[in-house]
Amino acid sequence: MPVIKVKTGAGTPANGTLQQGELAYDTSNNYLHVGNASNNPVKIVGSLAGQNSNSVAITGGSVAGTISATSTNLTSLNLAQGERIWFNEGADCRATIGNWNDQQVYNMTDCAGLGNCFIHGWGGSARNYTLSLSGIPAHTQIRYECYIHQVDSWDAEQNQVYTTNNGGGETLRAQWNKTWTGPPTSLSTNGATHSWFGAKYYSYMPWNASDSVKLAHVGYSKVTTDWYSHTDSTFSARHYTGLNQAAADEAFYISHVKVWIRGGALALDSVTTSTSLSDSSTALATQAAVKSYADQYNGTLKNMYSYTGNATYTKSGTDVKTLRVICVGGGGGGRGYHESGGAGGFAERWIDATNISTVAVTVGSGSGGGYYFGVSGQGGTTSFGGYVSATGGYGANQNRSHCGGHGGYGTAGQIVSHGGGGGGHAPGYNNQQGGMSGEGGASFFGGGGQGRHGGSGVNPVAAPGGGGPGGAGNHNGSNGYAGMCVVYEYR
Repeated sequence: MPVIKVKTGAGTPANGTLQQGELAYDTSNNYLHVGNASNNPVKIVGSLAGQNSNSVAITGGSVAGTISATSTNLTSLNLAQGERIWFNEGADCRATIGNWNDQQVYNMTDCAGLGNCFIHGWGGSARNYTLSLSGIPAHTQIRYECYIHQVDSWDAEQNQVYTTNNGGGETLRAQWNKTWTGPPTSLSTNGATHSWFGAKYYSYMPWNASDSVKLAHVGYSKVTTDWYSHTDSTFSARHYTGLNQAAADEAFYISHVKVWIRGGALALDSVTTSTSLSDSSTALATQAAVKSYADQYNGTLKNMYSYTGNATYTKSGTDVKTLRVICVGGGGGGRGYHESGGAGGFAERWIDATNISTVAVTVGSGSGGGYYFGVSGQGGTTSFGGYVSATGGYGANQNRSHCGGHGGYGTAGQIVSHGGGGGGHAPGYNNQQGGMSGEGGASFFGGGGQGRHGGSGVNPVAAPGGGGPGGAGNHNGSNGYAGMCVVYEYR
């Protein structure tokens, strides 16, 4: 099992200490060895820190062109990329604003890291809120982003966002005005972008939340500066807001504050060493271990598809090993005097999907209902290719006069079953026109069309494959219901 090893002290690792493919780094001489087929070390790179005849091309950063590997210390190179988030507010104070109300003023200490913030209701004058960071590691560029939520009926107050440059001087990055009747106006930016997201609902809305004009223009501004040159270990972002009215009128808060940096010195990871040749990292996984890890997912459900009409099933990937298929046929139609149709049959089959790519799916339709004395037809057959199928339920009077239709039956499944039978003839009421109709046969998925009082013409809802209900008295029976095919994919 290949590993990476570390050796302290001079000299080549002893024979037999490296298996084939294993690496050993000699920290004393800066040599790199690899084990051969005889489990002996072979030096593949000599003096890693002193390749006098080679040069390295550097792209980007503060060092350009080609440099000698012996004349430049790697830790002094400024890398142009290496973007990372240095500050992420994390808590955006939503837990606190959920308790806002007209009578209480919150002095926020967790408002995006900007110190104490009067979120609303201060009155009297404009305010500034400043985020101050220190201890920023070496970098060459910086970028700042925040959301300014404009919750209530602002009255054209101005808002500004400033960020500091090297030496502490400020630059105005974005400014705008906001009224309650429209999006931000008088907008200007300087090395930044301003995006407006309106029509947002906030828990604190002292004015009528049903006022569509106001609600359409409640939202937040997202301000993101461009990357700009910055090397100081300190950074500040100042937010100015002109809001100056009571809690019941104006409110705001700041959230999702982030500061990115990039560039700076390359940080080299330290290496833990020992006085003897030993493992310094976890052994790499073998093929058997990888296979064992993957095998634990065998048999898990990947996808499920349901078909209520003719279609083509397409296997979603080669990782699908098994299919579970359920077919239910269409329901038979009903007739008058309570005579109802039977439900479609049921079949379930588990299928090896190794050699399957596509399969035609046919879904049986329900047969039509009709007037008393007539015979309703059988529902259609539902099938998954030639693998498994289920016939439709029989219509009223089809199997025998004045009898409800028999249920359909499944074919080629490991589990097969009849659908539920329909109801037979029963006397009418109210001059042979009223009374309650007969309920259709129930399928695997649920009941058939429910009985109803009086006239025909309304086809009630039912589960897929359910039988059509019979009409009351001389009223027509209803149609049967289309079947369904369900396919489950397992890895």
